[in-house]
Amino acid sequence: MPRINPSYHIAKPVIAMHESASVSDALELMNEKKISCLLLHNDKEKIVGILTERDVIRKLIPLDVEDKFERQVGLIATREVYFADIDRLHESVVRLHFEKKIRHFPVLRGNVATLENVVGMVTVTDIIRHYLNSEFKNPPLAKRKDPNTRSLSVICKKPDQLAFYEAQFAKAKFEVTRVSDPAKFFRENTGGDIPLIFDFDGYAQKDLSNLIVQAKKYSGHLIMTVSDPGIVNLFRRYLDKQRQTIALKPLDTDYLIWLLTTKWRQLESSTANKV
Repeated sequence: MPRINPSYHIAKPVIAMHESASVSDALELMNEKKISCLLLHNDKEKIVGILTERDVIRKLIPLDVEDKFERQVGLIATREVYFADIDRLHESVVRLHFEKKIRHFPVLRGNVATLENVVGMVTVTDIIRHYLNSEFKNPPLAKRKDPNTRSLSVICKKPDQLAFYEAQFAKAKFEVTRVSDPAKFFRENTGGDIPLIFDFDGYAQKDLSNLIVQAKKYSGHLIMTVSDPGIVNLFRRYLDKQRQTIALKPLDTDYLIWLLTTKWRQLESSTANKV
């Protein structure tokens, strides 16, 4: 996770009340302001405590007295208050969170803990919320691609088929992409710049027939794969062997990678030199 500057999350103004206020008044104020903590001060406005949701759960709820809501809020508040230094905000928040296991950080300007010097409040929840919001609005830049990575498109019916091709062709630095709309792919890639694997298995006959017609017209490198030996024998005689093949499963992927990266490229270069 990147470094987060908590100064972006200081809630202002800080909410505080006198230590002699009742528990009931404190809870009402927290509910009204929709806050998870508030500071307590004395007659001289010195900060003398902090009331958090954790205090309510751990101290107030188990308290077995009839008038507990009328008692002074100091009865259940945490008296030892730790402040984050406005001048070293990130460091002090991190240190206090891990050393003291606290989640609320009053931010203090100077060394005197009076209400006047408390500039706001930082909470772990606010930091996480801000971080997630930043990630959503400003997603990290995509990782730079390896310049040797090659594109490879796959037409297949099932996710496990795609996973197989991703795993097998990754060793030759192919970035495999599933073709979600085969008809659109053939329309937009008439130049045949992207090598294509077409896995016949799983397609209904009525859908397969039209796709096969389009695939055979594809001008790029084409590998058709299937589990039925009869289909292999039927198609093999009609293929352009300089750029097309049909392979019977289980596949010899090393051979197919050799076709894509070496054999067919050599044939293209040889043809180009003759022209």
